[in-house]
Amino acid sequence: MRSRAAIIAISVVACVFGGLAISGPEDHRGTYYAVNVVLSIAASVLASLDLRRRGYGWGWAMLAAYLLPILYIVFSSQRSYADSARSEAATAG
Repeated sequence: MRSRAAIIAISVVACVFGGLAISGPEDHRGTYYAVNVVLSIAASVLASLDLRRRGYGWGWAMLAAYLLPILYIVFSSQRSYADSARSEAATAG
């Protein structure tokens, strides 16, 4: 019961920081987003561990389900649509 309460509390605080990252002060949005991501990963790890303690062998999937979108965000920010269009035009021509 205690771990579930911790997961819920961490998730609520992560949501608050997510809201601040979207509509908070412009100069602190990056910091709020970073705190949101760290807290969300912590909640995912705790949820995964909790599920595994309860006997669910697929508890690791909770963590994977959260990390895959983060990997997409990280890798998609590395290259813009304009960059990929330019590289495709250079290889085609």
